[in-house]
Amino acid sequence: MLPFLVFVLLLMFQLFCFVLPENQDKNILVNTRMSWNQAQLYCRQHYTDLASIPNSNVETEINNLIGGNLGQYIWTGLFADNWEWSNSSKMSSFRNWKIAPTSYGNCTAVDVNNGSLWDSLSCELKLPFICEGGKNILVNTRMSWNQAQLYCRQHYTDLASIPNSTVETEINNLIGGNLGQYIWTGLFLDSWEWSNSSKMSSFRNWKIAPTSYGNCAAVDVNNGSLWDNLSCELNLPFICEGGRSKLRWSPSVHFALNTSEFFIFPCM
Repeated sequence: MLPFLVFVLLLMFQLFCFVLPENQDKNILVNTRMSWNQAQLYCRQHYTDLASIPNSNVETEINNLIGGNLGQYIWTGLFADNWEWSNSSKMSSFRNWKIAPTSYGNCTAVDVNNGSLWDSLSCELKLPFICEGGKNILVNTRMSWNQAQLYCRQHYTDLASIPNSTVETEINNLIGGNLGQYIWTGLFLDSWEWSNSSKMSSFRNWKIAPTSYGNCAAVDVNNGSLWDNLSCELNLPFICEGGRSKLRWSPSVHFALNTSEFFIFPCM
C-alpha cells in the first residue's frame, strides 16, 4: 500500500510542487546570528513568531533543543513593554494613580485611606486583595501579590482588573473602610511581553532583575539557561515557534508519513 501511495504522490508532484504546512506547535532553533528585530522578522516570515516561554515545561523543551554548542546567548520573543493586568488583558488605559508610579514597587494596590487612589508598592507586602470571577470578591487574608494572584487563579479567575470608573466604584463599595490602608488589585509592572502579542503567563526566569542595559531577552546557555536582558542590536542565534503556515511554490516537496521528519522529493 505504501509504494502505491508514494507512486501516486510522485505523479501528482509532476503537476504541482508545493510545501505542506509543517507542525504549528513546535519550536525551531535557527543557528544564524541576527539582531532581535531581524530574528523577529525572519520568524514571522518563515514560521509564526519568535518563541514564547509561558512555563517551565516549555523552557525545558527549549533548553533540550538548544543543547550547549551555540555560544552563550539565544534570542527569545520577550521584549520590554509596560503595566498590565494579571488576567493578561490590555482592556483599557484607565488608571487612577495617587502619584505617578515610582521605582518603589511593581504591584498596584488601592489606597483605601486616600480616596481609593492607586499606589505602586513592593509585591512582597502582605495585603488583603480582590479576586474576579463573574463578580468581584474581597478576600480579607493578607498575602503577597504573587500569593494573592495564585489564590485567585485557584479559587476564582484572577486578581481583579479595573477597566473603568464604573468598576472602580463597585470595588470601592465592596471594600468599605475596615481593611487597613491597602488592597491588592491585578495591575502589575511587567514591562516585558512576548513578540507574538500574547500575555500568556507571568512566568519569568531572569538571572538577575532586568537592568537598563537592553530591552530584549535572551537565554544564557552558559548559566543554567537563565534569562538576561540584552541590547536588541546584538547578533545572536534565535528560536522560532510554529511551523510554516502558508502554502508556497517550491522546487521540492516536504511531507510527513506518521512521523515528525519530512521526506524530500525533487520535483519532476
